[in-house]
Amino acid sequence: MQRVCAGLLACTVVMACHGQDTSRESRVLRLEAEASFGSVDGPLSFSTIEAVTLSPRAGDSLFVIQSGVAEVLLLRETGDSLATFGGRGDGPGEFRRPTTVAMLNDTIWIADSDGTLAHFNTAGAFLGEFRPQRQPFAADDRPPIFVALLADGTLLYRGLASATPIVTGAIEQTVLARVSRPGAVLNTVTPLSVRNSLFILNLDAGGILVGAHPASMADRLAVHPRGRWIAVAEADEAVPGHATILWLGAGGDTLRRSTVQSAAVRAEPARRAFVDRLTNDSIEGRDRAAIERVMAEWMPWPSHMPPVTEMFADDSGRLWLRTPDTAADSLRWLVLEENGEPLGTITLDGTIALKAARGEVVWGTTAGTEGQPLLVRYRLRT
Repeated sequence: MQRVCAGLLACTVVMACHGQDTSRESRVLRLEAEASFGSVDGPLSFSTIEAVTLSPRAGDSLFVIQSGVAEVLLLRETGDSLATFGGRGDGPGEFRRPTTVAMLNDTIWIADSDGTLAHFNTAGAFLGEFRPQRQPFAADDRPPIFVALLADGTLLYRGLASATPIVTGAIEQTVLARVSRPGAVLNTVTPLSVRNSLFILNLDAGGILVGAHPASMADRLAVHPRGRWIAVAEADEAVPGHATILWLGAGGDTLRRSTVQSAAVRAEPARRAFVDRLTNDSIEGRDRAAIERVMAEWMPWPSHMPPVTEMFADDSGRLWLRTPDTAADSLRWLVLEENGEPLGTITLDGTIALKAARGEVVWGTTAGTEGQPLLVRYRLRT
């Protein structure tokens, strides 16, 4: 196996300290890069790494989902390959685009983009597959998406709350539901539907743009790796940079709440960059004026970036929140303890994306010296 380590990974990542709010001083956290894995054309040559899931039973292994790759990799913490799951196709145990991995006892569950949830043993052998009933999800061509396994063995799904056709505009409402393994929907989890960030734009000159709104005020979602709770970050659009974090039980009951205040970063630069990207990637006849005109009517932008742009939970119950930074080339992460109190904040180079954590080990991705995707293992220092 070939290991390639980017130059910036040879030293400690530079950190900065920013408080959760004006009444609480947050500690400085440090991430030290211990190892990186990836090569241009070697045995561990990654596509873009979309998700990393740590195995709850094998403490030193992790599942890796890559963009455009229909197989899910199981790796040791040392980067050695243990197994692969799936493959491209529509047959049993095959995937169009795997999205999520979960593990219960000795069974590995892998969700596909078409709504199928396949399960395998730890050796990679296919055991069967599962689909939930469609209610209360929209009865159209967009299937509900598997989110996580909960502690009681039930499944959490997310799907559209309405089947109303949307010709153009933003798909605003989704619903979370807890599903039994026979497929019955037991209850909806969130008291209010969790907003989605998907947009559809029909351009006057022809063509359709579909994707995620870069400055969406949609609620962000994270689930404890062992399914003990669900966390939702709700943006307060009236107060830039302000968000409420709710910890919910499987029945939708509120366990606790906390508030966070991030930097109030204006959204206009992100809007201009988004239009630039759409224009540069457009086909003939899809010009900037057409994109601007349709966006102005159907894809409104907030005045400021959302206070929480991404989040995940680690095994110790900590919640990792990515928040905007006033510097365009950096990202800031706020780490909350399970009781909602801040552990500290981390400011990282904008090329580094954090994906998962267990104890003091944190996994992230970045690019190598030749542009190749790297999977990086960090050590958290508090």
